[in-house]
Amino acid sequence: MATLTLYPGTFKQSTFDKVGDGFQYDSIHLKPGAYTASLPYKLNSGTTITADTGAIITLIPNASESLFPSMRPIFGQVKNTIQDIDISGLTIDGNSGRQTVPSGKGFHNAFWFQRSENINIHDLTVQNSQGDGLRITDGKNITFARNKVLRCGHDAVYCDGADTVDVFNNYVELRVNSGCRLRHTKNGHVYNNYIINKNGGAASSPGMQIEVSTAGMSSKNILIENNEIRGTWGPGIWVIGLANSNISAATGLTIRNNLFYDCGNMDGSYHHIPGVGGIVADGWDKLDVSYNTFDKCLGYGVSLGPYVSATPAGKGYSAKIYRNIITNTQKSNEVGTASGAAVANLVPERYTSVEVYENCTSGNVRDYYGVTPAKEIRIDPLYAGEGDYHLKSTAGRYSGSQLVMDDVMSPCIFPEYELGMYGGTSEASRYTALPVEPEPVQTVYVVIPCESEESAKQTADGHEGAFIIYRK
Repeated sequence: MATLTLYPGTFKQSTFDKVGDGFQYDSIHLKPGAYTASLPYKLNSGTTITADTGAIITLIPNASESLFPSMRPIFGQVKNTIQDIDISGLTIDGNSGRQTVPSGKGFHNAFWFQRSENINIHDLTVQNSQGDGLRITDGKNITFARNKVLRCGHDAVYCDGADTVDVFNNYVELRVNSGCRLRHTKNGHVYNNYIINKNGGAASSPGMQIEVSTAGMSSKNILIENNEIRGTWGPGIWVIGLANSNISAATGLTIRNNLFYDCGNMDGSYHHIPGVGGIVADGWDKLDVSYNTFDKCLGYGVSLGPYVSATPAGKGYSAKIYRNIITNTQKSNEVGTASGAAVANLVPERYTSVEVYENCTSGNVRDYYGVTPAKEIRIDPLYAGEGDYHLKSTAGRYSGSQLVMDDVMSPCIFPEYELGMYGGTSEASRYTALPVEPEPVQTVYVVIPCESEESAKQTADGHEGAFIIYRK
């Protein structure tokens, strides 16, 4: 593989023209230092970009709209289609504090690839952008992994019309919109991400956004698991299906083994939105919410109903909400119907089949609204401690490299499973202690000459042994 090595300075398009399938080089490597992005750059298919630690690309201040109009990214593509892109190691700084364009309007997306395939953006940092970290329109086999995305002006990663998307092991600090947005996407897997609102601001919302919002488009088969979502203004996850009365247009979403902490902080004086909390879903069929932990959310733990004024066209949707732990839910700052409920169905005319069972609720303003729960557990789940959502167990609780034995047993631990975010994982607490292996018994073979075949049974430690007896 021929690599073109770059040193600090201002990028030129002619550099990238030399790299890709059928060109002189197939990869670029950036040495440490400061690089300036003064133009929008276009990549060829088959381009790999790597970087040493400390290679930082900064967008010029006051980037003009004539040079960078809306929807013209810092890194885009030469041709109508693009494939086989691998970018890692570098930092892109959008220099948002020195730009004149607004955030969230398509300006200064770090990467935008259209009609793409095999895109791998990993192990890099995008910060202070007025737009998205990665935007994909009509793509297949997309990976966004192990990245750090700080204070973007829109979504950390936004896939629209994509198939086979993996978003995992990313750290995201929200500023304007979501950490992960999947729109009209099929076969998505979002896992092991940490998404937090540390910056405040009335627009940092939601943590994730899963949507179908265009007639004729659809989404299915999405799995969201093992994520932590903290401090969002809107919902931790907003799920919305619009513009299509066919309920199969948005179907098949599983949300499991996640932590939702302090989600739903929308200021009541800003947008006047009551529909916030851990998960807010409307217009999505076959929704499965299981084995999650919700703590100190505002509005709802799980709400079937609106977030903003967007009404699905269909009805007859189904949802299953089970084996979650939902604690300390408070009323939202803009109070709505049943605000403070652990689980609420606010749209029974649309969600006509809702199964709610085996959830643990404690400390909420109210536990249920508009649903009929089964096998309820209304008691303190006995978290291990403040901020530690492992469950106490006399048989052993996960604590890093060792098991900790508690003097009490959580009511959320059962022989086959436990409730909440660690249910079914390697960090689940134990229901029974591991069996103690007996000390091995030493077997002594004794050869005894004797006149007859009488049994002789004696060993050095008093246990029975095995004997070979022969006649003299």
